[in-house]
Amino acid sequence: MSNKLINRQLAPRRQRYPLWLLLLLGIILTTGISPVLSQMPEVKPISQEQFKQVQQLQQSGRYYQACDTLVATLKFNPSICQKQDLTEEFEGIIDRIEQQPNSSQIMAIFGNILRGIGQLEPSKIFLERGLAMANSPQVEGKLLLSLGNTFRAIAKQKQDQQASPVEDYLPWRCVNPSEAGKISEYQEASLRYQEAIDKLPPSSAPRIKAQLNLLSLALESGDILTAQALGSEKINLAHLPHNRTKVYLQISLAKSLACLNGQSATEEASWQSIRELLVTAHQEAEELHDKRVKSYALGNLAGLYEYFGWLDEQLQQQKYAQQWRQEALKLTHHALYLAQQSEAWDIAYKWHWQLGRLWQAQGNKQKAIAHYNGAVKALQTLRQDLVVLHQDIQFSFREQVEPIYRKLVDLLLQPNGEAEVSQANLKRAREVIEALQLAELDNFFREACLDAKPQQIEDIDPTAAVIYTIILDQRLEVILSLPGQDLVHDTATLPENFSGKIEALRKSLIDDLIPTAELQGYSQQVYGWLFPAKIQSQLQAAKLVETDDIPTLVFILDSELRNIPMAALYDGQEYLVEKYATAIAPSLQLLDPKAFELEPLMLMAGLSEKAPSFDTTASTWRELKNVGKELSEIAKVISKNRLLQDSEFIVSNLENELSRSPFTIVHLATHGQFSSNLEETYILDWNHPIYINQLNQLLRTSEIKTPDPIELLVLSACQTAEGDKRAALGLAGIAVRAGARSTIATLWSVNDKSTAEFMSQFYTELVKPKMTRAKALSLVQRSFLQQPKHDSYQHPKHWAAFIIVGNWM
Repeated sequence: MSNKLINRQLAPRRQRYPLWLLLLLGIILTTGISPVLSQMPEVKPISQEQFKQVQQLQQSGRYYQACDTLVATLKFNPSICQKQDLTEEFEGIIDRIEQQPNSSQIMAIFGNILRGIGQLEPSKIFLERGLAMANSPQVEGKLLLSLGNTFRAIAKQKQDQQASPVEDYLPWRCVNPSEAGKISEYQEASLRYQEAIDKLPPSSAPRIKAQLNLLSLALESGDILTAQALGSEKINLAHLPHNRTKVYLQISLAKSLACLNGQSATEEASWQSIRELLVTAHQEAEELHDKRVKSYALGNLAGLYEYFGWLDEQLQQQKYAQQWRQEALKLTHHALYLAQQSEAWDIAYKWHWQLGRLWQAQGNKQKAIAHYNGAVKALQTLRQDLVVLHQDIQFSFREQVEPIYRKLVDLLLQPNGEAEVSQANLKRAREVIEALQLAELDNFFREACLDAKPQQIEDIDPTAAVIYTIILDQRLEVILSLPGQDLVHDTATLPENFSGKIEALRKSLIDDLIPTAELQGYSQQVYGWLFPAKIQSQLQAAKLVETDDIPTLVFILDSELRNIPMAALYDGQEYLVEKYATAIAPSLQLLDPKAFELEPLMLMAGLSEKAPSFDTTASTWRELKNVGKELSEIAKVISKNRLLQDSEFIVSNLENELSRSPFTIVHLATHGQFSSNLEETYILDWNHPIYINQLNQLLRTSEIKTPDPIELLVLSACQTAEGDKRAALGLAGIAVRAGARSTIATLWSVNDKSTAEFMSQFYTELVKPKMTRAKALSLVQRSFLQQPKHDSYQHPKHWAAFIIVGNWM
């Protein structure tokens, strides 16, 4: 439409409209209505070159870069890739992808990228939408294969939440998982793989991938009958072109057949045929002149030989076991050399680990330790590119990383004929325990986002003691670090039903209908594990109470021990809180030690009414009717404060307040959940869940006013996820990622009436001169436990849930 026509149409009514409106109408009619209304830039079709670039980034394991590149091409802000909750962006992203000529392929690659960065639910949604758009059976089949991989990753995540620590893990030895078959996502993954097989062309590489994934999934989930049926089909790889994909598929088939032999009553495939598969894979890798592929093939052949050695050892065939191990050592050394030459650290760490196991089996502990140290070093090299480990759909941190740290500690704590473990070994064991804590958090976040700095306890707090724990095979290893003294080490034997005992203690702490004698019985048993004889006697000899009226014990806890509060441990006469203040540190290396000396300036926020956000998660939330009282009582103690309550407690208001004032304390009285799953760890504002990454960004808004971090973050109404053995990992994640020096939170949902009184007393203690955070917390816990006026709150359910994570000073 021409400008003249626009003017002619508007002329008869021009005098009735203001000039600004006429100008706006002119712009709309000249430029088109859509850009003004939507404010969306025009999105051009993604070129083949751009598509290939994204694919290459994804295939090399650089998922975040692939995600950034793809969303930037679609004219979105790349920061979307860092968000934990993509709900608000779903429709916008999908709409733009649907405008692309190859929309279903883009949906597929975006779904695969999201799975790689741990966004499993969004991955599932994008792949399902892509499936609805697919215009050919082949495209449908590839999307179904990807969807099966995502369901499998969800299932694996749920299985890991229930997994006990693993120390002796042999990659080629398959163990039938007892609970895996109960996880519905395994069935969903199996169904998608089968549908993909039906859609994809016979003998195509994607179809064979689907067959192999279905076979390994059946073994992983304990479905032996399905695995046997698939194994008997004799999946044929011979016709595939000689390339990297074929080498990897051959190795995958060999591993599954070996696993099937190990789990079946009869030999499903001859060991010779399995060996020949790997020999062929190695020969074809040699022809590719690709050091990475050669290393992977050679190392896996050595891994099979290691397994043969283990099998012969079980049959008391020591001579043959020795021969297999000697051959495995030779091949693994060469595989490691090739991996190091190509800087393939994600493979090199596996071969260091394999050499460590082989040398240990040969009885050479020093060489075993050297290679376990090499594996840890290679993993630390990988910290900045951690997601590269997640390319393998069968990857499990619990099985393929964690055992390395645990076995290294195990080896270090075995004395060399002496009565005591050397101080050098104890110090290295302590370092490895801290490294494992960091690795767990890196895996939780799927990136290395934590700045670790070595710290000595005497440099932080000369009156505190640190207790390091690590769970090994049916035992708990404990190392005590006292300022200026040698490390002390002791071991406690754990019962077979260790996990059940921990859960029983937790339940008795939460349920005041369980008799106190029963609670104290469970608690005393756990106390005995954490304080074996040498640790107890050394603590008593240190006479910490004489140097400090309330000495502090800092715990670096392992696995499900994090789910119980140390303050409630019972020694047969009194609770630990009656002698010590307690604190939890994910790692001393993550501490930013500084005493609380500033005049408090507090931002308070809370929900006292049922909020719309209560219906946005799978959990059921009750009203916190006493939050108003909690916040008003705190305001009487901390006079300099700002309050956001109920409908005012939204993200934008939090951001505005934090950007305007340098708050030292942020107190959030709202529901929340801690989980070992990043996507299930959040707190609630009035409208939505706030996930860890967003909370971190919000709290760091305060850096606009001051470079110093927030001193204290308090989450007074949160809980750990039910049925998740490692749920407290989510609390540690919030504590280290939120940008506050320390975090006080609850391990279970506490009565909001008693919480109001508890928090009022806590701040009353905290503002006293020379008071530390841990001591203030312990004084209130003692008050609830000991004073008659708190009879109704004496039970640990009211006071033990509150723990401090991070800087206790």
